Amino acid sequence: DYVGTALLTLGLTGIILGVLEGGNAWAWLSPQSLICFVGGAAAIVVFALVERRAAEPIIDFRLISSRLILTTPLASFAVGALLTGVTSFAPAYLEGSIGVVPLLSGLAVAAMTLGWPLSAANAGRLYLRRGFRFTALIGSAIATIGALGLALIGPYPNAFSLAAVAFVIGFGLGWTAAPTLIVAQASVGWGERGAVTGMNTFARSAGAAVGVAVYGAISNAVMAAGGGSGDPATVVHASTWVFIAAAVTAALMLLAILAMPKDRAGEYSGAPAAVPAEACAPGGPGAVRAPGRPVRAARGINHFAAAAASRHWSSRASLDPLRVVAELALHRFVVRGNHAQLRLLLQQAMDLLQLAASALRVVVDHALAEPELLP
Repeated sequence: DYVGTALLTLGLTGIILGVLEGGNAWAWLSPQSLICFVGGAAAIVVFALVERRAAEPIIDFRLISSRLILTTPLASFAVGALLTGVTSFAPAYLEGSIGVVPLLSGLAVAAMTLGWPLSAANAGRLYLRRGFRFTALIGSAIATIGALGLALIGPYPNAFSLAAVAFVIGFGLGWTAAPTLIVAQASVGWGERGAVTGMNTFARSAGAAVGVAVYGAISNAVMAAGGGSGDPATVVHASTWVFIAAAVTAALMLLAILAMPKDRAGEYSGAPAAVPAEACAPGGPGAVRAPGRPVRAARGINHFAAAAASRHWSSRASLDPLRVVAELALHRFVVRGNHAQLRLLLQQAMDLLQLAASALRVVVDHALAEPELLP
């Protein structure tokens, strides 16, 4: 789909360039802005028309007729924008306002990588019991609270408070990022999962690009109206407005997830149906016996999980959430032929690697920019 690729690239480039340079390199109502915005919007409209006739479209608009497939890319778009807004602007905020060295400002943002795995490791267990939408709602609500906290502490720069809210945001996104992708993949057949995965991945990347452009435009406008990047008060003021925009992004993510259709526990994950109480009675077909005592198959709980907990796992190992999710995912992949849990683990690993790489890039870039700070 070369035509679609060219049109999409042209449209997004025009819009992002117009947002970044408007009010900075040229006026918002200048001919340059008009060319960027009108040309970019026209390219996106033509792109949508071309994709409807393409044999192998980049974005299959037929899938968007499903409310689930429409809302999950919107959530992914907001995740990308929120993540980039924190990792890109928070370090400069600390450095320009109170003179925190780049290494410490990067570590403050890296607190997000501590909250993310704590929630991501347990996301699979929660959505198996309560459903994908419930899990993503919990995460988006937590991330929104963290983003609001970031906006509130904006006028009072402090590395420790920033690290705390970054932890909360990461903790919320860990419940949100992977489940929204997994439910979209599991809701379609194998022949469409590649298209759905690409749509969500593209939405997240586009959200990061557009988010940086919008946040950068806000920051540039405030900087230009104030004392510039060399004035700590102006840096604080500009960063606070960026953090307010990030809070709005988090709220939009929450609205997108609220618009997701409700799902029952195990509807897309391959979890077994509820077992009747009589089947779980001692001696019944649903009962799983462990040495010394019977273990009943509870409603919504995987039989294998109960059996593994009674036969293979020690009391200490069973408390390890990473092992619980890994064992459950391995069983579903090998025995049940369900790949949802394995995809969840792989997506979590990719999210964590991307997040760690972003934090490390911030630290390295700022350290290389000021080599005198290196030991």
